Amino acid sequence: MWKNDNIIPTDAQGNDLKMELITDADAGTGLKGIWSRFRKHKLAVISMAMVLILLSIALLAPVLAPFDPDEVNPLQRLAGPSAEHPFGQDHLGRDILSCVIWGSRVSLSVGFIAGSLSLVVGVVLGALAGFYGGWVDNVIMRIAEIFVTIPQFLLVIAVVAALGPNLTNLMIVIGLTSWNGYARQVRAKVMQIKQLDYTEAAQALGCTDSRIIFRHILPNAVVPIIVMATLNIASVIILESSLTFLGFGAQPPQSTWGSILNEGRTYILKAPHISTYPGLAIMLTVLSFNLMGDGLRDALDPKMKI
Repeated sequence: MWKNDNIIPTDAQGNDLKMELITDADAGTGLKGIWSRFRKHKLAVISMAMVLILLSIALLAPVLAPFDPDEVNPLQRLAGPSAEHPFGQDHLGRDILSCVIWGSRVSLSVGFIAGSLSLVVGVVLGALAGFYGGWVDNVIMRIAEIFVTIPQFLLVIAVVAALGPNLTNLMIVIGLTSWNGYARQVRAKVMQIKQLDYTEAAQALGCTDSRIIFRHILPNAVVPIIVMATLNIASVIILESSLTFLGFGAQPPQSTWGSILNEGRTYILKAPHISTYPGLAIMLTVLSFNLMGDGLRDALDPKMKI
């Protein structure tokens, strides 16, 4: 029933029904609608700003770093924070602030490059499995299940140890062992979308399989891919830092957050500042990407509550 005066929905007894109204901006699926929903998540907005700041720091490292990260000063080794060296100095007298700034380049690069590699591999394999089904689906999904059963951390250590510990090998191995999550998500979405009328119409018109997959199906499966990619970058940064801490990543004298932590562990009681600041940088970066991913998930997949 509806009241004539204000056109408010009522139940059988004439009581007003409360509904949560969604504005045009909220209901919109364009960039304005997405941004309108995203900015309601204050932590997500702050996290996005922090991610942009971290990316700017990494890009402008040669300008922002007050010292050369490889410049040593044995006379001031293990010196604490001061006006000249706000983060203090390490066991070689290097400026920790400069090392952290330059280290952001390496850690973020690994996050984006390895994350992009896993995204491409996972999306392509997931799309093929979902679209063709049958033996193609069985083969791809069984391989994905094998990767799930093997702890990624141990698998990466074993492969990198065999290939040789360096940053390039680390990025490739992380990228090629992180695709199974994308594949499962994309497979499920493709299996759902390929049953829709417009996909069947494209097949009836004689469109090639590749055109149907990349032109008609994947663009409509982009929401979970974006969200997973954001969260995956954070996971890759943690994995890279952990492996570098153990000596399987970037090798000295290249500065990364994990390598600085590794060098500072020997002096954790005498000079805790060496490990504190790169640890905070890792925590802040991972937290920012995770919170931004949560905000993007809610903004890209809105739901009306009644």
